[in-house]
Amino acid sequence: MSEAPSKKPSQIGTRLLIVDPDEGFKRRLTSSSVMGTIIYFFETAVAARPMITDTQLKLDGVFVSQDLDRKDWLETMQLMLNIRPETAVFNILSNGNCWRLSDEEVKKYSIQKSVKKEVTNVREMVAVVDQFAADFDKAEAIKHHRSDEAVGEKVKGQSSDFFPIEIDLFISGAKCIFDVYIHLKKNEKFIKVLNALDQFEPTRVADFRKNGVKFLFIREEAAVSFMRYSNHISKKAMSADNVGLNMKEFLVLSQGQQTLKYIQSNLSEETMRYASQFAARTQTIVEELKKLGPDHFPESFFGNLAQYEHSVAAVLLAGIIATKLNIASEKTFNIVTTAAFMHDISLSEMDPKFLTEDISFLTPEEKVEYFKHPEKSVKMLHDAKMTDPAILQAVHQHHMRARGLSFPDRAANAPISVVAGIVGIADEIARALSKLSLDWNAANNEGLLYHLEKFVFPNFSKQLVYAARDSLFSKEVIRKSRKAIGD
Repeated sequence: MSEAPSKKPSQIGTRLLIVDPDEGFKRRLTSSSVMGTIIYFFETAVAARPMITDTQLKLDGVFVSQDLDRKDWLETMQLMLNIRPETAVFNILSNGNCWRLSDEEVKKYSIQKSVKKEVTNVREMVAVVDQFAADFDKAEAIKHHRSDEAVGEKVKGQSSDFFPIEIDLFISGAKCIFDVYIHLKKNEKFIKVLNALDQFEPTRVADFRKNGVKFLFIREEAAVSFMRYSNHISKKAMSADNVGLNMKEFLVLSQGQQTLKYIQSNLSEETMRYASQFAARTQTIVEELKKLGPDHFPESFFGNLAQYEHSVAAVLLAGIIATKLNIASEKTFNIVTTAAFMHDISLSEMDPKFLTEDISFLTPEEKVEYFKHPEKSVKMLHDAKMTDPAILQAVHQHHMRARGLSFPDRAANAPISVVAGIVGIADEIARALSKLSLDWNAANNEGLLYHLEKFVFPNFSKQLVYAARDSLFSKEVIRKSRKAIGD
């Protein structure tokens, strides 16, 4: 899995390896890792060994948890010292009682830092954000401040009026530029805990966490500003030499999670958790495929960050749509996840111009070649021992449409599987979304839906269109889009 050398790892994606038996920690990280960070997560030292010893694979940092048995922890650290002495190594502190790490061991294994499972130290985060927030236009964010609300006061509003941010991934400088709230589930009330431009105290965050607070909230109308703020800080920090790898990881994870939630802003927490499980499942798929080796599966798929991110985005969107369609069985869950993740696998071995899937720039000969990629993907999966008929059928049919451009050819009135329809519409939405995500603004969701209504939805069944539209867009955005189209 060799890659061209780069002075700035962020240009090709930050690659992190984590060895930790904590399943909950794995779910949180892998469900948020779509925005520039690739995470390889292993639960045991034995499972991580092949990747650590594969020196052709670039790794920017390795995190080893004290939740491992001491023997396994020492084995992994010694392996890193012998095989990858140049790679930054971090120790992950256990959430519970564990064995003690000595100063001698810290020096011997060149451990950069011990980090908590909150991913970052809050004070460090505040310092980094302040470093890069100076040139951010705060005026737009501050205009959403509600001066008529007092700190400590229960405020009016329903869940749909607030945007949730996981407490361990909340970004702020020394002065918070957003009004911040917490949610009391007991009586379904929201309480303001911070006014815009108030001092952001790390100790208060620690107190919230101790009291079981898992999310901080901002007003829904401020979500776009928060997205811009998060994106601004993350991009600045990723190219800075004086920002540690664990902080870069935190900022990228935060940006990724906020993007995901912004896309799904009108979904319930339950649906969001369920959809995120689809993304978490992709890591297991990756580990299984890597065990097959390059003779059975192309290393180029994992080395192409743009395609990797598109595949994970398709999984997330397919998960959201499948949830709306009440597809909940374990077997169907695995079929949808695998098909969505692998649907374009053959593109990794074709000309890079095919990756955008924009055929308007292709010659007639190139179009013929591009139209073959679903069948090539099926063959590659079959060669990789992934022979579930439902998965192969979905990958083969993911570009088949009831109307419009459809390939490969199918017999008249031959049915397109439900899973193929889910993967197909998720693929189209992911492509459209990637073009809009470069600059978040209030018109993005309306513009995205307008594009889908005009060019994508007409080619799919009413059932799929309803599930996608109703899951991803608010009633207000749907109303405005229909008005613009003239429906």
